[in-house]
Amino acid sequence: MRTNPYLILIRPANLITSAADIVAGATVATLLYTESFTVPGHWSGFFFLLLSSVLLYAGGITMNDVIDYRLDQVERPERPIPSGKIPVRHAALFASCLMAGGVLLGFIHHMQSGVLALLIAVLSLVYNKWSKHHSFAGPFNMGVLRGLNLLLGLSFIPNLVVGNYEIGIIPLTYIFAITMVSRGEVHGSSRQPLFIAGGLFLLAEAGILYIGWSYGSIWLPVLFALIHLWFIFPALIRAIKNPTPDHIRRTVMHGVLGIILLDAVWVSTTEYWPWAIALVLLLPVSRQLGRYFSVT
Repeated sequence: MRTNPYLILIRPANLITSAADIVAGATVATLLYTESFTVPGHWSGFFFLLLSSVLLYAGGITMNDVIDYRLDQVERPERPIPSGKIPVRHAALFASCLMAGGVLLGFIHHMQSGVLALLIAVLSLVYNKWSKHHSFAGPFNMGVLRGLNLLLGLSFIPNLVVGNYEIGIIPLTYIFAITMVSRGEVHGSSRQPLFIAGGLFLLAEAGILYIGWSYGSIWLPVLFALIHLWFIFPALIRAIKNPTPDHIRRTVMHGVLGIILLDAVWVSTTEYWPWAIALVLLLPVSRQLGRYFSVT
């Protein structure tokens, strides 16, 4: 299974982070819920959103490899497409089906969820084709995608999205930092973007803690925030001391997998805080998958 080229293509470890965003968004929706809103119904909708997010992420990251296959022939020839294990046309069709399925599942839940899913699909194509080649637009685009993914989870109660869209700024900030750092994966980096990333990580953490405090929850979110920082900062500090490609890759890997822990901080602000523990327990699973399948 670990050699299945399609599994290598969709980055299984990353898919867990995408699903964790939906858990975070849906539980935060219950925190923000008031009687003035109409709950759309069943928790079955939560599973539609969960699968929608996973398919969108898998489709987007596969399309990235489709578009980049010529570059990967030089820089990453071992990947499924440049190595010839998967023909480019087959990979493109696979990516398109995944993304279409993700959009469809969003619309099955609710019109707002479908629109968010469609935006994610479109902006992932924009990132893969154009914005990732720009030093600011690329990280910003990727950050917006993660913000929309959190809002996709929030659309579990659709009427909450319009009035609370600003919470998407927090994952945007965090992912902007990771994407900025990832530009040094091949050739190394200067220390400046690493210092900026550290500040943005702390800013994202502070934003969640502020929301938790606003709703009367502080100690559990602080505990989970410390777990998250303990996971991501050692790799970042090593990269600051020695910004080689290997240290940059490790920083990016910890940052990406750390999304699960960041989502646990979100969940810990709600009455569903035991789910935050479940997310933490998913981290070893994601890390093990990361040993077999590339995260970046």
